[in-house]
Amino acid sequence: MRQSSKIRRPVTVLAALGVVVVLAVTLAVRVVAQVGAAGSHAAIQHAATTAPLPGNVPSPPPLMLEDLPTPRCWGCTWAKYHPSEFQLDLDYLAPLGDGPENAALWFRDFEKSASARSSENYQVRLVETDSGRVLPGDDPLLLEAEPWVDQARCRFYPDVWEARGLDFPIPNLLFKLTLARSWLARGHERKDRTLAKEDYRRAIRLGRLLRQDDVTIIQDLVAIACIRIGAEALYEEARREGDGAMMVATALVLTDKDAMRSIAARNTTTTEFVYRGLNRDEAGDWSLTTTDGSIDAVVELAREVPDRRYRMDALMALRIVRHQGTPAQRESVFEVLEELAASEDEITAETARLARDESFSDEELGTWAEDAD
Repeated sequence: MRQSSKIRRPVTVLAALGVVVVLAVTLAVRVVAQVGAAGSHAAIQHAATTAPLPGNVPSPPPLMLEDLPTPRCWGCTWAKYHPSEFQLDLDYLAPLGDGPENAALWFRDFEKSASARSSENYQVRLVETDSGRVLPGDDPLLLEAEPWVDQARCRFYPDVWEARGLDFPIPNLLFKLTLARSWLARGHERKDRTLAKEDYRRAIRLGRLLRQDDVTIIQDLVAIACIRIGAEALYEEARREGDGAMMVATALVLTDKDAMRSIAARNTTTTEFVYRGLNRDEAGDWSLTTTDGSIDAVVELAREVPDRRYRMDALMALRIVRHQGTPAQRESVFEVLEELAASEDEITAETARLARDESFSDEELGTWAEDAD
């Protein structure tokens, strides 16, 4: 694999999440893109973001048994392309705040390269706990983060960075996991269980904020992990309190989390067949050896999947087919690229236009091929 400080490899993130190995392989390049490409992304260079305007976080509404949905059959054929969303309204667990600022502007300050606070070494303050390595409960950085997760919005694309091709940054996702685990650990230590539940809800709110973009699969997996961290803790609280409705609600969330990770594995496995077909011949030219059935499956995914992050992944695979496949394969994907190039969603449309019109560079193709091995 190519080694570069500008590439945020998801392997360590995924390992921390316990995600199946196939995701660690298939997401290595096409999902996370580049982080800290300072020359191309001047937007990352800003003065440190000041404290936000305070946001109000409402209490969760009362949860009654009649409010709970019937569990979804994620494995049923009719649910193959169901939106990868939690079936329970997460306001019942952790409502979002109403702060007016974009939390992504603060998180941007902690990126790995050319960001306002990238030199801060908060890792030296991490302590080992049953929840992993976390910030102490009174750590200034943890306290500074709290009003930011009380905001109503967290949009990295296009508010902070453009999502174009492979050359766009992603947030520092390990930092987000550290925050969620730190609130979990602090909640476990609190004697006041009301305050403990507030900490667990912060982890869920962080995950909900991170799901607002729907651009990269790895960001969504980390968001789901943050929600899982808080939901598991709320489940244990509900069991201690004898709150059956909350136990069922949080159990539904945890079941959906498992289903969403399986969906990620299934969809990325579909596109993986394309990446594994990349080969360089004796003359050094690239060619693609993959079945028409595998390409048809990716075309179906691009057309039918409702989640933009999976559609973008499919479009990256189709970009390889369009420029490295056989003449017949190149022609077979043109129609879907034309369709999606006219999408009302500009990120989808731009990705489809790139797939239709521009090949990956030799270096990018080499990285695809190496990571698919």
